[in-house]
Amino acid sequence: MMTLTTKYYYSMADLLLLSSPTYAQATPFSAGATVTGFAALIKMILKDYDTTNMPADDEYTKELFKRIWFDYYDAPIIAVEKESWPWSEPTEPTFVEMKAVFIDVAGYIAKWLIDTKDRYEYLIKAYKDQEASLLNQLSSTATTKFNDTPQTDEPFVNDQHLTNATRVESKSDVATPMARLKEVKDNLKDLYAEWSDDFKQFIIFSAW
Repeated sequence: MMTLTTKYYYSMADLLLLSSPTYAQATPFSAGATVTGFAALIKMILKDYDTTNMPADDEYTKELFKRIWFDYYDAPIIAVEKESWPWSEPTEPTFVEMKAVFIDVAGYIAKWLIDTKDRYEYLIKAYKDQEASLLNQLSSTATTKFNDTPQTDEPFVNDQHLTNATRVESKSDVATPMARLKEVKDNLKDLYAEWSDDFKQFIIFSAW
């Protein structure tokens, strides 16, 4: 006799909450523990595999997982099939059954992170360097010595030969650096958005 197949879909939030009571009271946007927890969940699922090359939990991956979590925390990423007789109700999957399915998905996520991290990390670092440089350009301080002041590297304000000393605080025209700074910040934001958007490949949109 033919059996019926029922599909059960689970999101990142579902898996996280089922994996540990620690997250049972977590709200979707309690970012700290929840985002870190999902990254830890992937590593926990893959602990029986070779994870020696897994990217470190640095600022780049943490920011990435934060954005992924906010955008896709409730999106289904696994489907567990359960068979049942036509006259009986199907039983929901256990966490062990979910884990068996999620192992493959977690493996693909880990490989995706490894394959993409070097490129995005290089670009993010480049933009952050530009950001720091632009911030340094926004203000500068200069001290002017007049010709009747001995031109030495020693302090001269109290020098007996001094007749006039002026300390000049100069502000550069900030319009251009500020515009460039905004552009760099926008590019950083877009770069992270592009990276996290690529996570869509793991979403089961037909069930969302």
